[in-house]
Amino acid sequence: MDIDEDSYALDPPPYVPVEHIWNDSEFWKRYSFVGRIDTGPFAGCTAVVKKGNPGKKYALQIDSKIDRFGFNADSRQCLRLFRKCVVLNRILPKHKNINAMDHMVFSQTSLFMLQDMCEGFLEITHFYPQATDLSARALFIQLADAVQFMHDYGVVHGNLISKNILFYMKPFTDPVYCKITGFDLAVHYHYLANKFKRNFHEADYLYDHHLSHHSQMPYTKAGDVRDLGKILYQMLVNNADPDNIPASGPDFKPWVRDAAMHLLRMIGPRGFGPHKDEDLLEIDGVLRHPWLKLLPPNPGLANVKELERLMVKYHSDWSVIERILVNPRIPFKYMRAEVDLRLWYVNKRTTWLGNRNLDLVENRDHPERVCEIRILRRVSPAGSSSRAKPVNALALYNELMVNLKILPPHPSIVDLEDVFINKDFIMILRRCEDYSTLEDFIKFATEDRARRCFRQLVHAIRHMHSYGVVHMGLHCDNIVFSEDDSDLDWRRDWRRPKLINITEAFWIPGLATNTIPNFDPASLVTPEQILMANQAYCTAEKDIRDLGRILFSILYGKWLDMDQIRGMPLTAEQLRPGRFSDNALDLLRWIGPYPFGPQDFVPLMTIDELCAHPWVMEDLPV
Repeated sequence: MDIDEDSYALDPPPYVPVEHIWNDSEFWKRYSFVGRIDTGPFAGCTAVVKKGNPGKKYALQIDSKIDRFGFNADSRQCLRLFRKCVVLNRILPKHKNINAMDHMVFSQTSLFMLQDMCEGFLEITHFYPQATDLSARALFIQLADAVQFMHDYGVVHGNLISKNILFYMKPFTDPVYCKITGFDLAVHYHYLANKFKRNFHEADYLYDHHLSHHSQMPYTKAGDVRDLGKILYQMLVNNADPDNIPASGPDFKPWVRDAAMHLLRMIGPRGFGPHKDEDLLEIDGVLRHPWLKLLPPNPGLANVKELERLMVKYHSDWSVIERILVNPRIPFKYMRAEVDLRLWYVNKRTTWLGNRNLDLVENRDHPERVCEIRILRRVSPAGSSSRAKPVNALALYNELMVNLKILPPHPSIVDLEDVFINKDFIMILRRCEDYSTLEDFIKFATEDRARRCFRQLVHAIRHMHSYGVVHMGLHCDNIVFSEDDSDLDWRRDWRRPKLINITEAFWIPGLATNTIPNFDPASLVTPEQILMANQAYCTAEKDIRDLGRILFSILYGKWLDMDQIRGMPLTAEQLRPGRFSDNALDLLRWIGPYPFGPQDFVPLMTIDELCAHPWVMEDLPV
């Protein structure tokens, strides 16, 4: 549990100022009556102003110890009122998105609770029709953050309905703000809190049987998350009723994105989201969801808005990518038709290299520059073959963003040579430096050659991770050897391995340690890309496990599928005994595939720890 830094000898001070008066009449000497409130979250309350400060209105709720017949008020109502006072005055600190009490006044017979009326704020029902993807995300983040804040202190709201959420949006601007109110049903579960006020003890305020979860109202954290799902549903759907989803399906607004739909399916109302509350995301998972994760602070909202506008155009016109990926490492070239390639490249031919069938072309001005060409089409031409199938526009955008805006050149990564763009297709050319693949190398690898090759691969992956990029495709066919500067026998003198086909790579938040010039995630990375990475289980550990599989294949002398590896009856010491040192076998135990290395759920060493391993660090012969 986290304990607040401030400590008090006897009792924590109240978060809300408390005044004590003798008679109720003294209250009305300080406050003036404005009128009754008939609608909204403060319905049934009285609007008042302080006589010394008439500029601010308060919603006044009066609870009396004695009913209108002179008898004591209902004990259950008194207990609920007392719990509300404890929650808002002793447990929950102030939060910018929680409209807590401003102050309380006690008399001998009554309790006067005053809250800010939030003038200018409206019920969130007025927000639903005007919601956009940007404003919905901004508002929902504030709501989820406030709910997480309450849950951290063990407080469950229990009544997160539309009338208890107020919002404010300045005309013609993007920022939107909200306040949660309506804490009449809020309860405190001390056994669920992970934050608490030092020297605050629930037993000092409530009896044991009141603290027991058996006597509490049936409100849960999952219930608050479900209520958030209903609010999200109403943001995304036209004329939504979360308690009556039509059989034909909801009428989603045209701007609703896949990432928003994914979150809705994880927390939405029954009939659209999970049926059981235990299957709902916890509030921490909601805040980490890709749809919400990339929303920047207010100064960056313009970048997000511009990216969303351009991405809508991009799906129907691929040449718009030039306006999104501004100033790429390799400038885009516009091409009117595919036949215009001959202006830059000639002698197109098909060849077989390694395990791949490649289309090759030669640079017109530098014939020694042979390049592999990939033609990616937005739509399939009429009568086209299976090789002309359209590609996923978002996956193509992700590939170009990683290669042109994030990753700097590296000796062990084959760089792109040219990128041609058109409304309906994109051509990507990279230098064809294929001489042989990793699978060819494995057959002839000695320990020194293996260590040299593996070290270069590890440093290439560390380079990618340092810029926040995970490769996700470390396979023997995607690692080739260049014949540049090598006039020796390729079976005897292997040169530098190089990574090719960086098409499955993703940028993931929080991984990068190096600064990337001109790379602003808010203006380049979409929530859908983060969702794609999450669904592909994209982590740095995935690359390290793939490196472990490469190491195993080198030690074994053959590239094997994972199912073949798991079924092998050998031990690590039986892998070509005597050919590799104990340090190589030790590294295999740290990163190799199970059963030669850790099981899938066991954390692996980091890429920096891998680079520092003795087998990788050991000096190579000249």
